[in-house]
Amino acid sequence: MALKKFNSSSIHTLDDRGRIVMPRKFRDSLKGELVLCYWMEGCIAVLPPETQEVWEDKFLEAVPINTREGRDFERVYRANYFDGIEMDRQGRIPIPAKLRDKVGLGREVALVGMGDHLEIWDRERWEELERAGTENYEKNLSALPTMTRGA
Repeated sequence: MALKKFNSSSIHTLDDRGRIVMPRKFRDSLKGELVLCYWMEGCIAVLPPETQEVWEDKFLEAVPINTREGRDFERVYRANYFDGIEMDRQGRIPIPAKLRDKVGLGREVALVGMGDHLEIWDRERWEELERAGTENYEKNLSALPTMTRGA
């Protein structure tokens, strides 16, 4: 099954029940039971079913359970993993309070496309991260292997 491509970012306001309204362009790709989990740099990952399958089959299989770091990672990941999340008819996805608290979500959030999944960030934290990433963008791009058009 091909992974959906999520690109772009947008700013949203959480409602009083901690829900985010998904942009229309992502709604068809988010049908079915979603997974929300604590993720790198202190954001929330939104995983559609096919991404969740890949993460479980490949990504978590690579976690070394014979090391303390690997076991600690898996414990934190699984303790902050919420499956069975469904988008309602208005395109809203509920974000569990535990995750909102863990990443410090305020009322305004950024929704960031990461190819096979989405990330939800507190708006201020996202803006700081994006600013820092922009400063290193050209340096990081120039470190990639040589690319040619049409290749």
